[in-house]
Amino acid sequence: MTDLVFVYGTLRGGGSNHWRMENATSIGTAKILGMLFRVDHYPALIPDDTQGAVTGEVYRTDSDLLGRLDDYEGDQYTRVLHRVTLEDAAQIEVWLWRWNRPMAGLERIPGGDWLEAAGG
Repeated sequence: MTDLVFVYGTLRGGGSNHWRMENATSIGTAKILGMLFRVDHYPALIPDDTQGAVTGEVYRTDSDLLGRLDDYEGDQYTRVLHRVTLEDAAQIEVWLWRWNRPMAGLERIPGGDWLEAAGG
């Protein structure tokens, strides 16, 4: 199994919860095909190969941090393996947290970049 994670919201560099990534090593910026939605002060990702791109970052983690991130993400998200594309066009498989609740009433973030949409 991989020890790489894709983060696309508050865990990204500059995000309000980036401190949770302090023991992780940045691999770089990446994109995934899918849709990003505003839930509240955090986003929800739905991977979808027929939709636009969502921007995020890839980090190398250890199993301890991965477990803490699972706890942080809670039961609104399901951790799944998915392929993302790095800036150099390389495709890698990473863990990411996919929204597992209804989408009704959520605002789609058309640019797919949470930090841009959240203003920072």
